[in-house]
Amino acid sequence: MTFDTPAQNDVSALPWIVLTDISLLLLVVFLAYPSERRDDGAVMARFPVGTRTATVLDAGPVVTVYAREMTDGEAAYWVNGRAAGSIRRLPAALREETGGRTDLPVLLAADPETPFQHLAAALERLSAIGFDTVAFARPSDETP
Repeated sequence: MTFDTPAQNDVSALPWIVLTDISLLLLVVFLAYPSERRDDGAVMARFPVGTRTATVLDAGPVVTVYAREMTDGEAAYWVNGRAAGSIRRLPAALREETGGRTDLPVLLAADPETPFQHLAAALERLSAIGFDTVAFARPSDETP
């Protein structure tokens, strides 16, 4: 008498409860978040946006860095409302605005349409010159 054992790569050997859980989770995600199809065929999900602002820093000096993608695909940056220009110019503008202090907290904000790569580049520059307290902020109405 021989007993058949399922092959190691046999999909039917997977526990059905795991597959059911994953399927239900995906169903909930796709039903909970509305999506739309763009002209290029990509599906965009619209996730909820926070409506409240939170105070995360004690009162005191704060450096605000704002990023916006320009028409040429590059980003322009502002430090405390003053134009800093490109990413190469950002460290000099930060040193000028802070007097060389790197212990100040930094709020990094951007338009919702600004690709994350521009924020990541700003984070790299901030870290390279010694800023270690950085928070993301929603842009205010007064941003450039």
